[in-house]
Amino acid sequence: MSEPTASLLQAVALRLASLREYRAMYDRELALSFDPIRQFWGLSENTSSAILAYFLDPKASHAQGNVFLREFLSFIAQKTDNAKLVELAEGRLDVKCEFVIPNPGPSDGGRPDIVLQFSSPDRFCIAIENKIWAIDQERQLERYLEYLEGSYSGTHMLAYLTHDGHEPSEGSITRARREEKASSLCFLSWNEDISKLIDIWAGLCHADRVRAFLKDFQCAIHNEMGGGLDVGEVKAVVDQIVKSGDSISSAMAIVNSWESALTSLWRKFDADMKEEARKNSLNFWMEFQGKIDDIGFALSRSEWQHFKISFDFNANPHRDMTYGILYRAQNTERSQEVMKAGESVLAGFKEISAETKPPNDFFAVEFSMEADYRDWETEQVLTCIHEGRQSKLFESIWGKVTELAKIIDEKEETLRQ
Repeated sequence: MSEPTASLLQAVALRLASLREYRAMYDRELALSFDPIRQFWGLSENTSSAILAYFLDPKASHAQGNVFLREFLSFIAQKTDNAKLVELAEGRLDVKCEFVIPNPGPSDGGRPDIVLQFSSPDRFCIAIENKIWAIDQERQLERYLEYLEGSYSGTHMLAYLTHDGHEPSEGSITRARREEKASSLCFLSWNEDISKLIDIWAGLCHADRVRAFLKDFQCAIHNEMGGGLDVGEVKAVVDQIVKSGDSISSAMAIVNSWESALTSLWRKFDADMKEEARKNSLNFWMEFQGKIDDIGFALSRSEWQHFKISFDFNANPHRDMTYGILYRAQNTERSQEVMKAGESVLAGFKEISAETKPPNDFFAVEFSMEADYRDWETEQVLTCIHEGRQSKLFESIWGKVTELAKIIDEKEETLRQ
């Protein structure tokens, strides 16, 4: 590692340590880590869509009328060079979440996350697909565009909202189609566009209570998208980087090396888990192609014929980790007995989380990981992986594995009788 790069890393670490020490001193008076949205609800696709739709609705109880809608339309108008969009703020509007496309054909349909249906001064529709972390579905944006074209002719807009403003995948809508419909498409970023918009909303808001919630919402966005750094910490890092040309060059070297660093950490996790599994008479495997992929990892014993322990990610990149007992196969000769045993698995738990998912065709029982370990590209989780088998993360994983393995042992014994 070059001397400037090592110096930058040390300077950033010292700057963050100093900032966090200062915050710890005043946290009781200022509650600088207060983030109720993520703490109680999480900034999931449904939650973030519901909050955004609420503020875009002039009839909602925020009592600010169409001020938020008008600024949103102005923002979209600037990005798409369509000044007429602003005029829609004065018309009649219906705001719907999880809008179900009516009368779908065999390959049509879907549920745009937010739909703004204007009936005056002109009939117009803005559909917003919120991909805060989720994966694109097959022909998803193509299907939504087909609905808008059929129902609203040339008077529609489809906004694709992601954490960083990237374009959709070819599977969702082809590049040729994107170019053809460029005037009806808008790509938005939570981290940049929506955060800036919330700043504008807060400045125009007359109600202190609403303004405070808007700032909480903005804080949740920064904390969710910032990889564990809040807005103040991000600013501290940026300030340190832009101090000199050497710092900028070193920062680029770090960015370009980050994927390799992650690969090294995932390999360490793989090795540590295999060693711990061996000690506990378990087999461990994960899909590893440079880094852990979205299906997570699993554990089993050689004598288990019907179940295995599974840890899975439900969203990209490596987010919303769940765990539980997975059916090893659903088409065995004793499938009815297996399913019956699966239904009884829940009885083996002393406590059942409110977020426990009911048995389904894949999981006999499935739980959400605790909040600290639900997303796996945060500083906290990566630090735990670096620390290895003595970390709190490994303690949490193996506490769950031990409990699940005991229940599977019992159920497998019942099925062998």
